[in-house]
Amino acid sequence: MSRSFLLTVDALLVALVIACFGIFPADQVVIVAYLAIILYLVVTRRTNLFLHFTVASAMAAIWAFLGRSEYGYNHPFLIVDGVNLFSLFGWAAGLFASYLLFSHEEHVFRLKGFARQLGLFVALYWPLLIAAETIAYHVFDIHNLASAAYVGLPICDCLHAPRWMQALYFAMGPTFFAICWSLRLERKRK
Repeated sequence: MSRSFLLTVDALLVALVIACFGIFPADQVVIVAYLAIILYLVVTRRTNLFLHFTVASAMAAIWAFLGRSEYGYNHPFLIVDGVNLFSLFGWAAGLFASYLLFSHEEHVFRLKGFARQLGLFVALYWPLLIAAETIAYHVFDIHNLASAAYVGLPICDCLHAPRWMQALYFAMGPTFFAICWSLRLERKRK
């Protein structure tokens, strides 16, 4: 499959998942999307990305467990052992989707070195994070009641959370990329 075809399909599937939030319960959408990623990587013959998917899943699991008291939504999302499954599967799928889109851009820019590739990843991840948070909050009415008293980010009025949590959200992407890089997954992917 050509890169342009895969980019088109990847982008269309991300758009489809976003559209499903308006139809189905959000926690079910992210759980199905998460599971579909596994099948999708097999069908598109990109099983070399399973390690990236595993890192995203591990980071999401750690954060969902440690931050479980920070989540309490205005929707009845599934919770297992105190862990909100919307945040768990949403973080894992979101981190991985960011990386998947980055992998297409990386081939266009052909950047060498960790700092340059990290810069490109951050340039994609941060706007995607803000867009996802803005759409979830304003379009799909997904509000985290546990941190509703906090002021959101300027302009987009999203990510209502304490400053440390906002910083963590922005740091999750670069941390994910740095872990993948330190595990030498970039070289295994090519």
